[in-house]
Amino acid sequence: MTYQNIHEGVQSASALMGIPLNNATRTAPAPKTDPVKQFVALARSIKGHKPFRVFDDWCEIMFCAIAAITARTPERAAELIRQQEQASAKYTQQDIRTMESMLGVAQAAISRGGRDFLGEACGLMGALDGGVGQFFTPFEVSQMLVSMTAPDIAAIVRDQGHFRGADPAAGSGGLLVALADHCESVGVDLGDVFVEGVELVPSTYHMLFVQLSLRGVAARAVCGNTLTQKVQQSAYTPAGVAFINKHGVRNAATGMVWS
Repeated sequence: MTYQNIHEGVQSASALMGIPLNNATRTAPAPKTDPVKQFVALARSIKGHKPFRVFDDWCEIMFCAIAAITARTPERAAELIRQQEQASAKYTQQDIRTMESMLGVAQAAISRGGRDFLGEACGLMGALDGGVGQFFTPFEVSQMLVSMTAPDIAAIVRDQGHFRGADPAAGSGGLLVALADHCESVGVDLGDVFVEGVELVPSTYHMLFVQLSLRGVAARAVCGNTLTQKVQQSAYTPAGVAFINKHGVRNAATGMVWS
């Protein structure tokens, strides 16, 4: 059914399964058509639904498809499958094929790094909610913040074997994508970097998780409130699972290592 189409597509994507992209893929010429505009045009081609709603539903559907792969229990995986089926039930088979095309465009673009792809798309489709303080942060600002605040990550990885970072108000994950780009620029393997991003709004949490997954970032995405420390749910990206299998993740409060 609709879930199976998307789920199998995600399973076959090497970037999602923690397999590094080869240099030829990373250095291939960028497409002549701006991929964000291409992605938005595909979303707007789905008739009978407002573009911002299509975008939110796409993020939820893709979140479920990927998170079901990395779910820690069969029960959680089954729950995510049901959630995906509910989110996609309002769309036709042709709509779902269009969403699969959106996934292809997004994956190719996000894997290259260099921009907050889903954040840009979200803004263009009017999916930002100013009522809860959402606004698009230009990626250049994220790059500047990382360049000003990042420690010597290469040295940390040499000394400790890995590096961990966090964004307590992650939004679409633009700052964490900029951090991933920075790590690669200084010769650090992303397989040795783990980040945690916290986002309050569920729809934005889905976007955060999908973007970090498609970028190949080892991460735990959290839907919760950083100030109250209340967590609604969380999920590991595929690369995050690979990181835990290799390094484990130490809980700062208890000192215990999750593996």
